[in-house]
Amino acid sequence: MNISKIKRIQFRNDINGLRAVAVLAVVFYHAEFNVFQGGWLGVDIFFVISGYLISNIIISELNAGNFSFKNFYIRRIRRIIPALFFMLFTTIPLSYFLLSPKAMLEYLGSLTSTIFFYANYYFDNLIFYNAEPTVFMPLLHTWSLAIEEQYYLLFPLLAYVLFKYLRNYFFMIISFMTIISIFINSLTQDFSKFYQLQFRVWELFLGVILMIISFNFSIRRLEKYGFILMLFPMLYFDSSNVNQIEPKLISLIGISLIIISNTEDTLLSKLLNTKVLTLIGLSSYSIYLFHQPLFAFYRIQKSKEMLDVSEAEKIFLVFILLIISYFSWRLIEIKFQKITLTLNIKILLILILLISAAFIFIGTTNKGYPDRFVQVENLALNSDFQTNQLFLMKEDGEICGGFESYCEFINDSDKKIILIGDSQSQTLQKYIYERIKNTHSFIPLTSDIFFRCVFYIEDPVGDCNGEEKEKFEVFISNNRNSTYIFFSSYKRYEMNWLKAGENFSPMFKEILANKNHLLILSPIPFVYENKDIKNLYINEDFEYMETIGYDIAKWDVHRNKIISFFKNKDNSLFLDPTSVFCNGFVKNFCINAHRDKIYYYDSIHLSHTGVELLVNFLFDEIDKNISVLKNY
Repeated sequence: MNISKIKRIQFRNDINGLRAVAVLAVVFYHAEFNVFQGGWLGVDIFFVISGYLISNIIISELNAGNFSFKNFYIRRIRRIIPALFFMLFTTIPLSYFLLSPKAMLEYLGSLTSTIFFYANYYFDNLIFYNAEPTVFMPLLHTWSLAIEEQYYLLFPLLAYVLFKYLRNYFFMIISFMTIISIFINSLTQDFSKFYQLQFRVWELFLGVILMIISFNFSIRRLEKYGFILMLFPMLYFDSSNVNQIEPKLISLIGISLIIISNTEDTLLSKLLNTKVLTLIGLSSYSIYLFHQPLFAFYRIQKSKEMLDVSEAEKIFLVFILLIISYFSWRLIEIKFQKITLTLNIKILLILILLISAAFIFIGTTNKGYPDRFVQVENLALNSDFQTNQLFLMKEDGEICGGFESYCEFINDSDKKIILIGDSQSQTLQKYIYERIKNTHSFIPLTSDIFFRCVFYIEDPVGDCNGEEKEKFEVFISNNRNSTYIFFSSYKRYEMNWLKAGENFSPMFKEILANKNHLLILSPIPFVYENKDIKNLYINEDFEYMETIGYDIAKWDVHRNKIISFFKNKDNSLFLDPTSVFCNGFVKNFCINAHRDKIYYYDSIHLSHTGVELLVNFLFDEIDKNISVLKNY
């Protein structure tokens, strides 16, 4: 593969059209139009196109002897920074008026990471289990921009070194690095690979490979097959496949066939060259920049009104997005690529940066501008939200969890209680321990990762090491004649959580086979409209001291499924705590807060007051069944 043949390519209308297809796929996916359930592949297509075009610029200039790192980076800055900073700056006032303090802190972190192009690592390290839902994150999409910028920083240096010292092996080395990147993708199921450059670089390098091949071989008549392969995964796969490599390979093989074989006289070129797709392709960068903030802020506003976004509203939002993006392309992108950066423009850019920096610093320092909301002070003073006092801790300050954060509290008693479950059961561990510390030994195996790695047949996230089930089986055999208490979120029994397959029955049988007693504490009701209870106050859906709750029929839909799920399941004692939070305060009503008592601290986890009620119920039921709980 002779890279000395490579010359600067002219503007390709078909690649511009492919940009339009890719960005529309992403937009329709994030707008939640079901037909493009695999539209996230549009980002992968963008990576291939970027690799193709950027490598052509660099290698052609190296061949011509006029490549300059300075000129390359200036062109990239002019192309990327103005529109990006314009988008970021417009999100600041919207965030101030629409985001809760918790969401504001997450936004400020994402704003900082976007400015300095490490957003992919910011979101990789964000604990999404405790974070705002991703559809409400205005800057979530900037992870891909960070990957491209990191590539733009590193690839010119790599290309320059290879061109100067290993020119004859350029193609071979890039191909080898591509294979390595694909290989390490297959070695890990960790969701972190979604965000990290080393797991994505093969897509950018694929563009480099295509560019070199296109100057060494003539391939024709494959574009129609490529278009089918490119589109098929977008229509067939869904979000559950987002971290799998198979859909990416199919789609990217498709676009590869298009890039290396398409010509101006094909039917596909005529389709991609239509005026609408041409304009969308030209403004695709701005469309990508603005789509997530527009959708996120609109959803946030609708959620405050307790409403969903309708299909008609989604279509209207896409229409507004295209208009905003067109003007951003014409007035920001094009202008800044051509104009001279005068002193006034430089001062303006510096001023924007200073304002953004001040907004970030002040907002982070005072924990998300809480003064915007009149009820925050009441919430801060309420002891139910002092969650740092809710958990049992290890000496290093880490919350007692599963095997990854193991704790045991052993005394002289031959009686032992073992609490097992997800993060909901973590909230019970301290209160249970306080009740039994003088009479029983206590071991809590309670965390989200413990639950998933032990009680799902398949790992749905990718952070299990594969040994948890075996370790738990060994643990059971070493802790016989004990009382096991199982408690988890109601979401564990919903279909989207059970896609990985439930492994409850085999583990329960293992527990019972070792002469243990098993108490299954059924899940508690969710918070009103599945909202974070703090946001219900902050957004003034409810006044502080006002009762928050809903008709018990809404909870019974989930409760009946759970009861049916556990019906005739082994020989365990099934306890339903619905009466603790439903019917007791108001008939046929489930309560989340009543007067100055707030029973939850977010959308699903119990506060101090809520835990106290539930643990009292648990031990009352144990007392009622003491005759059959001989180990207790």
